[in-house]
Amino acid sequence: MRVLLDENLPADLATLLPGDEVKTVGQMGWAGILNGELLGLAKGQFDAFLTMDKKLPEHQKITDLPFGVLVLRAPSNRLVHLRPLVSQISMGSQRSSLAPWSPLGPNPRLLLARPR
Repeated sequence: MRVLLDENLPADLATLLPGDEVKTVGQMGWAGILNGELLGLAKGQFDAFLTMDKKLPEHQKITDLPFGVLVLRAPSNRLVHLRPLVSQISMGSQRSSLAPWSPLGPNPRLLLARPR
């Protein structure tokens, strides 16, 4: 799975996703690019986009993208708060057909949008 980490996530999160090919927005040379353009650049290059930007679904037409978008909900973007979500991130990035913005797990700390 080719995963792109948004700028609001620590690059070290990639080390917790060992089965995936993970790149950060910064590694791609896309730092500072606004979400709409960023999502356009990711088309064809990534299978999933991870972010903590909870307003992303309000501002972008996520369900029309050819890749999944996972919005993480945690008290902060520190690894200590993200580590408990890793199993859900792995599960979510591999699911192929969910309704748009489906919560994963009993506590919806991770929302998943997949292409229709």
